[in-house]
Amino acid sequence: MNPIFQINEAFTCTEEGKLRVQVLLEERREKYQVEARLPAREVASLLPREILVGDTVTPDRRVLEPIDELLRKLTVGRLVKVWEYSGRTYCSFLKWGALRFDEP
Repeated sequence: MNPIFQINEAFTCTEEGKLRVQVLLEERREKYQVEARLPAREVASLLPREILVGDTVTPDRRVLEPIDELLRKLTVGRLVKVWEYSGRTYCSFLKWGALRFDEP
């Protein structure tokens, strides 16, 4: 079974002018830490671009501060799976099918 990680910290950064989201993860059993990136599809599900920056393609960098705060509230404590692609470490949220609800 692949290890499951918990997000302990999340923050935005820019790379070549593009928004990226980095997260600091902790493996739940062995308690080691890994830094990873959220893929674009995960970022889009958390941070709807149209709401946060409108139609502009060159938003003011000051918008990153409230985005960081929102991002922390939406991600810290959540569980993710980790994988590598093209030499980078990525993570994504667990699928709905992996959830098990307690029976009443």
